[in-house]
Amino acid sequence: DYAPRDLAQATVALLYQVNSVKLRFYDLKPTINGTNASVTVTLEATGVAASGEKFMEPRELVCKLVKDEGKWLFRECEVVQVVGK
Repeated sequence: DYAPRDLAQATVALLYQVNSVKLRFYDLKPTINGTNASVTVTLEATGVAASGEKFMEPRELVCKLVKDEGKWLFRECEVVQVVGK
C-alpha cells in the first residue's frame, strides 16, 4: 500500500528532476474481481527536465487496486514495458 508520506516523498524527488511534467493515461483495461482490481494502462509523461531538455516517456503499467470503504485505492504499480517512442 502507498502511504501518503511515500507519495509525498516521491513527488518532491520528481520536482527536483523536472521543470514541468504532464501525465497522460490512455488505453485503460480494468479487470475487477470483487474488491480487487488490476488495470493495465499506457502512461505518457512529457515535459522539460531540470537540465532544460524536453522529454517524452511512454510506459505500460499494471496497477493493482483494492476497494476499501467504497473507494478504490492503489496497492502497487509496476512498469511492465517501455513503449516505443
